[in-house]
Amino acid sequence: MGLHTRARPPSPSTNPPPRPPEQVPSDLVKLGFVPPGGEKDIESSGVVEYLTDVYSTWNSGGGAAKLDVPALFARVQDLTAETENGLFQIPPYFAYIAKSFSVLEGIGLSSDPDYSIVKETLPYISRRIMTDPSPRTAGALETFVFGDIKDDRDARVLSPKRVETLLKGAQKYAATTSAAVAGPGAELAPAGAPLDVASAADALLDVLERDSPLQELVVEQLTLVLAAGSRELWARARASSPRVGGDGRSLLGLVVDPFGIFRNSRIIENNDRDRKALEAAGRLVEMAASMVGTAPASGLTPDGRSAANAEAAALARALVRKAWDRRQSIPAIGRLFLLEALDQTYHRLSGRQ
Repeated sequence: MGLHTRARPPSPSTNPPPRPPEQVPSDLVKLGFVPPGGEKDIESSGVVEYLTDVYSTWNSGGGAAKLDVPALFARVQDLTAETENGLFQIPPYFAYIAKSFSVLEGIGLSSDPDYSIVKETLPYISRRIMTDPSPRTAGALETFVFGDIKDDRDARVLSPKRVETLLKGAQKYAATTSAAVAGPGAELAPAGAPLDVASAADALLDVLERDSPLQELVVEQLTLVLAAGSRELWARARASSPRVGGDGRSLLGLVVDPFGIFRNSRIIENNDRDRKALEAAGRLVEMAASMVGTAPASGLTPDGRSAANAEAAALARALVRKAWDRRQSIPAIGRLFLLEALDQTYHRLSGRQ
């Protein structure tokens, strides 16, 4: 049960790691179920164990359809009577949510035994947490794409699986709303239908131009990947350069840094976070290529190239064209990346990364 449950109910397709039991009491305080200062008392009441078990069941696959939702909410009501001095209380907003979920889940399950209301609301949730600038929703966005490491800004790396779930949800939301705007008889784009490359490029540039939590997140992770990629290219260049001198230094390294000041510096050596970021970036590129392309990511183009690489190259070309069309915004975007790069460099030198 996460801190941002109101803005981001768990998704059955995300499969986030189980919520650590020790984090549940503080979450209950932030959500209004327990008054401030009641964390210790609530731990021994049975509430934490029950909610942790519910979340683990929900997380194991099948979503809310695996749970008896009305019974779940009834049990939550019983817990309010069982806790000493009314420590555990149901906030008004949760009562309304419980009633709505019970009714809608029941209607859905009557026609589809695999129906999950959480899964059905994922497109709206995805769109909401990507566009809402409020601090609460910003926190939900970070939880969605980073998981439990979201608060460790010096170690967190995007989860490709979570990002894919988020983007596909937003894609489905866009297709649904477009059909609604088009009016009766309009066809809904099939799930997983490829995006237009130019539209995808415009969407990314829109994110970079608008001050928002999503912009901050994208700038942070892109800067991380670009810097890690640059260090990896430098390491490869040094490795392929001839060795000179008794200490086995590369000729390239000797020319660029004759005194060896930065030879083993954190500035030029990738750490574990960098390697994870590069791995995640590779998977995200493949995912993006499959979302904007018409060919399977594992297939080949007529000229023998990987379809994923071809679509990624097409997206890169579209980004260059669109960026040139919006060149008046480039200085402002460049400053964002420069400031983020300086901040990350400072953290590396101070030993925080």
